[in-house]
Amino acid sequence: MALAPEEERCGQGGASDRGPFSGDPSGGMELRVFSTGRTRARLVHRADMLACEVVAGLHVATRAQVAAVLGGPSREVVSRLFRLGFLDRLETGRTPPAYAPGPVLRRRRGMELGVFTPERFLRQVAASQVYLVLPGGEWRSEPRPGFQARWDCAGRVIWVACPREWPHEVAWFRRVVGSLREGEEVLVVAGTPALAAECARACPLGVRAYWTWDRAVVPGGPLRVWAWDGEEMVPAGGLPVGGAGFPALVGLWRAFGRRRAGGR
Repeated sequence: MALAPEEERCGQGGASDRGPFSGDPSGGMELRVFSTGRTRARLVHRADMLACEVVAGLHVATRAQVAAVLGGPSREVVSRLFRLGFLDRLETGRTPPAYAPGPVLRRRRGMELGVFTPERFLRQVAASQVYLVLPGGEWRSEPRPGFQARWDCAGRVIWVACPREWPHEVAWFRRVVGSLREGEEVLVVAGTPALAAECARACPLGVRAYWTWDRAVVPGGPLRVWAWDGEEMVPAGGLPVGGAGFPALVGLWRAFGRRRAGGR
């Protein structure tokens, strides 16, 4: 699928190791949230309903990411949902805009998402990007403090953490991953290869970590991961493969499927 050029891949572009959502090492990026303030509206189009399911399930997604899941253009759908109050628009002025559940959608879902900071925004967009290349299973966004997602596949639970180029991010990563028990698995999507190496040096012993970074997460291609051998990253396997389609957004896709089957 051809995506909008500026959103085609999270962190892919030119010869640089950094991408639009890799972060800002100085922490100088600001985030603005735009909302129509509407609290009541109706959905008429089926594409609108599906787009709402996608954004509610991912918590933050760019227009291109929504389009990838829907299998078609999303500009008109997302713009309409923003006007109706189903989506809020998140902008930094330095990245493509992204969208989060707006007041109408939050009220309907009973969602309490809290405040989006720049680093939380960047991490969740990165998580939404890796969602696009995973082979089936189930996906829960922000299932516990610190983690961007939990991916259940082939009988395994794999936590997802997406450290960005941001002040004190390695300390944040160490604290978050340090909450895992020995033997638990985590997929780490770092903003850059250099940040991945920094986090690997700080990763607690006993945690099974799979490493990748923004430029390696390419929609339409397989997920490439690396292992840390104590000195450098080396290509690795070990993640579930061979599933069909995107992971199910738990509690959302299933509900939509029941409504569709029931003809409502």
